[in-house]
Amino acid sequence: RNGRPPPDPNNLGLEAPSYDPRRDFQPPPLNGTALGQRDRGPCRSPGRVEPGNLTCYSCKLDFRPRNYKWDHPCLGRHSGLPVDTEYLVACGPNDKYCRAERTEVNGILILLTRECTDECYYGCRPKGFGINFESCAQCCNSHACNDMYPESAASVPSVSRVVVGWYLVILGFCLF
Repeated sequence: RNGRPPPDPNNLGLEAPSYDPRRDFQPPPLNGTALGQRDRGPCRSPGRVEPGNLTCYSCKLDFRPRNYKWDHPCLGRHSGLPVDTEYLVACGPNDKYCRAERTEVNGILILLTRECTDECYYGCRPKGFGINFESCAQCCNSHACNDMYPESAASVPSVSRVVVGWYLVILGFCLF
């Protein structure tokens, strides 16, 4: 659970950078709802789940030593398929969150982890010089909610950009 993958002799020097989750991620708000806009879909419950009573997907994919497998049952929504329910586990008595974390190198997925956790730090942390690493994590606290593919903040359009975009489109039609 320390967030660091074990050294891999087959990774061609592309070992994921070490990090301190307390330094690199922000703690989620404890407001009793699922985090990161996760209360959507048939399996989401809007209420808080008590520790020791949570189920999460638990799997880890490491594509560094092997070829990318787009239809792997742990990938889930990233591949357009659901995460296989065989990966659902009962979390420990102190686990309060489900977490999903992805790591990309120069935009290519190399690691994906889904797990139960007692502390969750979410957000993205870009790293690298020449070879760009980006790790993004998302957390939630309802049953089987960590089927998401953690998005980079840069890839999620903000409301202000959408509003400005529509304003420019309408203005363009009015002028021509």
